[in-house]
Amino acid sequence: MKTFTGKKICKLVALILVITLISNGKIWGQEKTDKLSGKIVPEWTKQESAWIIWPTDSSLHAVYLKVLKELMSEVRITVLFDSERSRDFFLLKIQKDSIDSTPITLLVNENAKGFSRDTGPLFSSDQNGKLQLIDFKWTNFGIQTDSLKPVISGSEKTELQKFISKKAGIKYIATDLVLEQGMIDVNSKGVAICFMESILQRNPSMDLISITSELKKLTGINKIIWLAAAPVIDKITSGPRNANIYATGNNGHIESFVRFANDSTILFATIDSTERKFDPISSGDFYILNENLVNLKNAIDGFDSPYQLIELPTPVMRFHLLSDTVTTSREDSLQYSMFAAGDIVYHAPQVSYLNYLVCNDKVFVPQYYKENLTDSEKNKDGMVMELMAQFYPGKNIIPVNPLPLNYLGKGVRSIVSLQPKLSVSGK
Repeated sequence: MKTFTGKKICKLVALILVITLISNGKIWGQEKTDKLSGKIVPEWTKQESAWIIWPTDSSLHAVYLKVLKELMSEVRITVLFDSERSRDFFLLKIQKDSIDSTPITLLVNENAKGFSRDTGPLFSSDQNGKLQLIDFKWTNFGIQTDSLKPVISGSEKTELQKFISKKAGIKYIATDLVLEQGMIDVNSKGVAICFMESILQRNPSMDLISITSELKKLTGINKIIWLAAAPVIDKITSGPRNANIYATGNNGHIESFVRFANDSTILFATIDSTERKFDPISSGDFYILNENLVNLKNAIDGFDSPYQLIELPTPVMRFHLLSDTVTTSREDSLQYSMFAAGDIVYHAPQVSYLNYLVCNDKVFVPQYYKENLTDSEKNKDGMVMELMAQFYPGKNIIPVNPLPLNYLGKGVRSIVSLQPKLSVSGK
């Protein structure tokens, strides 16, 4: 049932995509806007600073500290905290890990919540090549309320952006367009990739032509590759994804499924045709990803400059399921309302090799192999490390275990907002 439904929905959205492209050729963004107000650059360009919102979830601290420590040789780092108490605990942690806090800027703002690529700053260059901050509207992944997790409101996110803009001396630009950084991936040629379903879900009062026009104006892109629908694993649902398996998603972040490795290479996540038979969620996503892959191949065939399309494997999700026993607590009664106390439920991580981070001379690459896993899983890790070394010659490849982030629908890239090396506005 899950497989058929996922396939059917994806085909329907794909059909809408084809019809829209035929009747509105400008959707592809062939012409550049006359009112360009910004241009975002890919992360493989030179970066000057990294902005990190420190998590209150202690299960994430180890992976955050590893990335932070490695980034210190590459960029200036600013860490944002929602309270002085959180900042002080951070200082104790890095002291214990022998990390020098002197070069790190520590800022406290009560609105510093969530992940940096969701609610943190998105930097771009203006028409004169000066640095600026674009504050896209925030609607909690298009979900207005969720009693099971803390939520930063749209006004709180805006206040955080204004705070960062003032502290950094950077021009602030606001827009009513809803977008998270994870929803779009760009190269330096002005080409972007995005899930159509997601951008429409975030902006229900706008049509695709209006959305495209605003995106082009704010980001400097001139072409958009629209893919149909995001995989099931990335959806936000109130109940389990299948049977007794839960997962946390983002309602259509592209970066764990397809992204640019450079200006001429696109990476795409695939699920093994045999493995998908053992996992109902991966089974549905197998069809959705395949439909998107066909659409992607058709789209890039029409480009003047050919792209190299490389398919990357996906780690076996069922090897990393976390089990949980339902209790009588109020939180469990809300989260697991379909189950009784004593029942076993599972939490699925959003495993992906594509949610990696490039920052100057380092590349932070997800690695999943652990003792007792199959040799094929070990080989996947090795193959991805070799590919990253080919894509980014001369850079240091840093392996990172992203599972604590994956259980929240995130990855290594999610925790950092990179500030490109540009002149500061007004200076």
